[in-house]
Amino acid sequence: MNELIMVVEFYPNKNMAAIHINRVVPSISGYSSDKIDEGFQSLFDSLNSIDGVVRVSSGDKYEISFQKGHVFSWDEIIPK
Repeated sequence: MNELIMVVEFYPNKNMAAIHINRVVPSISGYSSDKIDEGFQSLFDSLNSIDGVVRVSSGDKYEISFQKGHVFSWDEIIPK
Protein backbone atom coordinates (compact mmCIF):
# COMPACT_ATOMS: atom_id res chain seq x y z
CA MET A 1 0.00 0.00 0.00
CA ASN A 2 1.28 3.45 -0.87
CA GLU A 3 2.02 6.18 1.66
CA LEU A 4 -0.99 7.96 3.15
CA ILE A 5 -1.20 11.54 1.87
CA MET A 6 -3.60 14.14 3.24
CA VAL A 7 -4.07 17.76 2.12
CA VAL A 8 -6.28 20.30 3.91
CA GLU A 9 -8.35 22.68 1.75
CA PHE A 10 -10.31 25.67 3.04
CA TYR A 11 -13.52 26.48 1.17
CA PRO A 12 -14.88 29.92 0.27
CA ASN A 13 -17.40 29.30 3.07
CA LYS A 14 -15.07 30.27 5.90
CA ASN A 15 -16.60 27.69 8.25
CA MET A 16 -15.94 24.71 5.96
CA ALA A 17 -12.78 22.77 5.18
CA ALA A 18 -11.87 19.40 3.72
CA ILE A 19 -9.17 16.80 4.03
CA HIS A 20 -8.31 15.25 0.67
CA ILE A 21 -6.85 11.78 1.05
CA ASN A 22 -5.27 9.34 -1.39
CA ARG A 23 -7.42 6.42 -0.19
CA VAL A 24 -11.10 5.77 -0.77
CA VAL A 25 -13.08 7.26 2.12
CA PRO A 26 -16.31 5.53 3.16
CA SER A 27 -19.47 7.60 2.90
CA ILE A 28 -20.46 8.93 6.31
CA SER A 29 -22.77 11.66 7.58
CA GLY A 30 -24.91 12.42 10.58
CA TYR A 31 -27.69 10.37 9.00
CA SER A 32 -26.09 7.20 7.67
CA SER A 33 -22.73 5.61 7.00
CA ASP A 34 -21.10 2.76 5.16
CA LYS A 35 -19.38 0.09 7.20
CA ILE A 36 -16.08 1.76 7.99
CA ASP A 37 -12.84 0.23 9.20
CA GLU A 38 -11.23 1.05 12.53
CA GLY A 39 -8.73 3.52 11.06
CA PHE A 40 -11.36 5.69 9.41
CA GLN A 41 -13.66 5.41 12.43
CA SER A 42 -10.80 6.67 14.58
CA LEU A 43 -10.23 9.62 12.20
CA PHE A 44 -13.93 10.57 12.16
CA ASP A 45 -14.14 10.24 15.95
CA SER A 46 -11.01 12.37 16.38
CA LEU A 47 -12.36 15.13 14.13
CA ASN A 48 -15.73 15.06 15.91
CA SER A 49 -14.06 15.35 19.30
CA ILE A 50 -12.24 18.62 18.47
CA ASP A 51 -13.75 21.58 20.30
CA GLY A 52 -15.31 23.85 17.69
CA VAL A 53 -16.03 21.18 15.04
CA VAL A 54 -19.78 20.88 14.52
CA ARG A 55 -20.04 18.48 11.57
CA VAL A 56 -17.90 15.82 9.86
CA SER A 57 -19.03 14.04 6.72
CA SER A 58 -17.85 12.31 3.58
CA GLY A 59 -19.79 11.93 0.39
CA ASP A 60 -16.93 12.29 -2.05
CA LYS A 61 -14.71 9.30 -2.65
CA TYR A 62 -11.42 10.88 -1.52
CA GLU A 63 -12.57 13.69 0.77
CA ILE A 64 -13.65 14.25 4.37
CA SER A 65 -15.35 17.60 4.93
CA PHE A 66 -15.84 19.29 8.25
CA GLN A 67 -17.42 22.45 9.57
CA LYS A 68 -16.50 24.63 12.49
CA GLY A 69 -18.84 26.67 14.65
CA HIS A 70 -19.13 30.36 13.79
CA VAL A 71 -17.52 31.52 17.04
CA PHE A 72 -14.34 29.46 16.54
CA SER A 73 -11.29 30.23 14.39
CA TRP A 74 -9.31 27.70 12.37
CA ASP A 75 -6.25 28.62 14.44
CA GLU A 76 -8.05 27.16 17.47
CA ILE A 77 -9.00 23.96 15.63
CA ILE A 78 -6.12 22.99 13.34
CA PRO A 79 -2.73 22.36 14.97
CA LYS A 80 0.30 24.13 13.57
